[in-house]
Amino acid sequence: MSIHYTSKILKASALIDDTLLLLLSWDLSLNQEENLSSIRNHNILVKASRSRLEDILVILGITDEDRTNIKTEVGLPPILQAPTPQDFTNRWIGYAIGIIVGRFIPGEDGALGSGIIDTHHTFSLETEQSLRYLTDTDAVTVLEEGHPDDLGEKIITALTLMLGEAGTTEILAVLGGDMATGAATIRSYMLKDFWKIHLQWYRKRPIYWLIQSPKKEYSCYVFHERMTSDSLFLIQSARYLTGRINSLRSRISEVMEAIQTAEGRERKALEKEREQLEKALVDCEELDSSLTRIIQKTNETGKTVGWKPELDDGVILNMAPLRELFLSWKAEPVKFWKELEEGKYDWSYTAMRYWPTRVRTACKKNKSYAIAHGLEEEYEG
Repeated sequence: MSIHYTSKILKASALIDDTLLLLLSWDLSLNQEENLSSIRNHNILVKASRSRLEDILVILGITDEDRTNIKTEVGLPPILQAPTPQDFTNRWIGYAIGIIVGRFIPGEDGALGSGIIDTHHTFSLETEQSLRYLTDTDAVTVLEEGHPDDLGEKIITALTLMLGEAGTTEILAVLGGDMATGAATIRSYMLKDFWKIHLQWYRKRPIYWLIQSPKKEYSCYVFHERMTSDSLFLIQSARYLTGRINSLRSRISEVMEAIQTAEGRERKALEKEREQLEKALVDCEELDSSLTRIIQKTNETGKTVGWKPELDDGVILNMAPLRELFLSWKAEPVKFWKELEEGKYDWSYTAMRYWPTRVRTACKKNKSYAIAHGLEEEYEG
């Protein structure tokens, strides 16, 4: 069966993000014109996308009835509920993370998360510049006290720049902390509550990925849209995981030496610390081994292909080959990896990466696969 590709589909692909935001913002109590007026007035879409409102509706042919059915089907939350202090806390921290990993660019007109509404800047120019300075160049952040890329400290800095110390104190109070324990409170929140909230926000297709060691002694967040084929090597490098492993080994040596001359309570305390350090070391080394396995992964022909992001494949197919890294959410990536193995997604670049022979064979019979992989000449009908 041949598949016809229309300009409607091609143009709509460039509007996916705008369309999702439009649907999330749609008020079912208003008609189409009232909704469009509200969206324009409140600048729901960034400046570069506002002119696409009618394009989205015309291209996709979305009617009021369609929107009702869509919202019923996917269960989008009502938009008129009054936000709670926890909601504000989640959103402010989410915005701070977006700045830190380079998703949001404060002060840049037309950029996502610019903080500019109808030429009005939410923050001062000095604050915008300071916020942009927090952006991590490699989009990798760790939850590790004392590390220059510690996400806990960076979030506190971002919140303080945006909200002042008083506002940041209110945010931390919602999380059960204060300025004295600020970074530690944020790290704890990022390990537990935020990850769950983020999965809900993005409907199990997270844009920020929580990578962890088996016992969760080591944790880092990465922004998947800025990941490259070098990202796993970077996480494994001396700047991050290897640096932590070396630090643990060094501290174990110091503790072992101190135990030789220690007595009584001091000796017991040192022995307990050594035991904890050794457990953390083993855990970090297991993560290192996992990264090595992924980096050295071979395809069906025996060629080393490792991993690299294929953004056109979507979030979950990119996560699937990294499934052993997601200790706090493994079931979904494992499920999709199994389906990749079974040939369910042979249209994807990820499938071609690991099963090139099988996919090329499929392209001979499936024209859409052949087109997706640029192999039209191999399609046999």
